[in-house]
Amino acid sequence: MYEMIHTTIRQQAQTKTEIHRHIELVRQFFEWLFFESETKGMPEGIVGFSQENNLTTQEQQFLTITLPVLVKFYTKETLYDLTKELEYWTEQLPTLIIYTPVSFENDQLKTLAEWTQHELGPESCIEMKLKPELIAGAACAWNNTYQDFSLFADKTSIRTVLYQLWKSRTQTSHANQ
Repeated sequence: MYEMIHTTIRQQAQTKTEIHRHIELVRQFFEWLFFESETKGMPEGIVGFSQENNLTTQEQQFLTITLPVLVKFYTKETLYDLTKELEYWTEQLPTLIIYTPVSFENDQLKTLAEWTQHELGPESCIEMKLKPELIAGAACAWNNTYQDFSLFADKTSIRTVLYQLWKSRTQTSHANQ
């Protein structure tokens, strides 16, 4: 049961952070439905919850797609145990952490997530971290091993490139005199 719920939630997420957000949204929705709302129907409930909580279009879409599958598993009694179990399950996922100097668009994240699941296994996921000091590349962490694939990963490379630039400019300015 947990695996099916987790898979359903995961299908709409590209990163581990999004998986956590989706689990949180599901919990918040069912809390609202069970304890606060007068609405007891699913479509009306999603609309009401979305309006009360100012959800984004993407979040509304996630709930609309996911909740009809999940509603049979969630009750007042199971809500918090399910949430706790799903959070634990998510933390256990093998995660490729990708450090980049810029943010990625959703379609790019989707491509990365699909590649990761294909190459590293269907249970794997990605986590994106901004690292502005990376130049012309990215760094990754997998299984507690960090690899820097940016252009200037090696400090001696930076010195060499800067020295070569300085040298070429110096030679060019002397040649022009």
